[in-house]
Amino acid sequence: MGLSFTRDDDLDAHRSGMLKIHGLDLSELNILPRAECAVVSVQARISGSYNGVPANGTFRFMRTWALDAVSGQWRVIAASSVMVV
Repeated sequence: MGLSFTRDDDLDAHRSGMLKIHGLDLSELNILPRAECAVVSVQARISGSYNGVPANGTFRFMRTWALDAVSGQWRVIAASSVMVV
């Protein structure tokens, strides 16, 4: 089962309180830097709720970051997450 969310969807879930994270334990952080980008992966054990329903599990998150040539700031340009079973 896969779902796609936009950046705004993700941020709205946090802002609205629909997604609540009660506990977060990070491990297996890997960073692969390149000249103007970096790929980051991390495993996260999360306890929380989504729309009032308990949502607990272990997930692998991956983010691709790129250096914005205009602002000089790092920005996430791609993201994915999967549940680790």
